[in-house]
Formats: sequence, structure tokens, C-alpha cells
Amino acid sequence: MDSSAVLSGMLVVVMLVAVGGMMWNRIKKDGGITWEIMRFTTVCIALPLVGVLALSGKLDQASTAIIAGALGYVFGRPDGNQEIEGQETPKVQAEESAPPVPSRAPS
Repeated sequence: MDSSAVLSGMLVVVMLVAVGGMMWNRIKKDGGITWEIMRFTTVCIALPLVGVLALSGKLDQASTAIIAGALGYVFGRPDGNQEIEGQETPKVQAEESAPPVPSRAPS
């Protein structure tokens, strides 16, 4: 058996264990999928996938672009609790800004 086949198999196992562990953790804690979970999952899939494709000689321009696009999308988005530079977070004052609700008479 070739050493690249063994290494590719180990990388596939790493992907499965990481994603399975993340799913088990989310189910056990009854939590939702946050951006941190998406980032973790992307890293656990993308990095071993790049290794497997590179070892098998199948890493071409299209594969590289797709993987880079997925990484850029997930890591390019700021967290929900961070403000984007130059944008202000709108402050909502429910009592003052909400228009009065007209009352309806029963018909």
C-alpha cells in the first residue's frame, strides 16, 4: 500500500471524526449552528480535503477556486457581535419610534 493512500485515509478519518464530534456536541448541548461552528466545520473539511486532493494529484484550478471561495465566505464574514467599520448599529427605541396602533371597534 502506498504511503499517500494511507495518509489520505487518515485525513478522511480526521474529517469524519471532526464533523461527527461537532454534530454530537451540537445535539448534546441542544445548540444552534453559529458562525463559529461553520468556521470550525469548514476548516475540518477544507484542510484535509486539500491534502487528499493534493496527494492524489487532482487539485486543479477549479477545485482550488471552490475551496478558496468557501473559506473566503466563511472567514470573511464578521461575527454578529462585531461592528463593521464605518457603519453604525441602529438604536431602536420602541416606545418613541413606534406609531400609535389604531383601535378597532368590534363589528
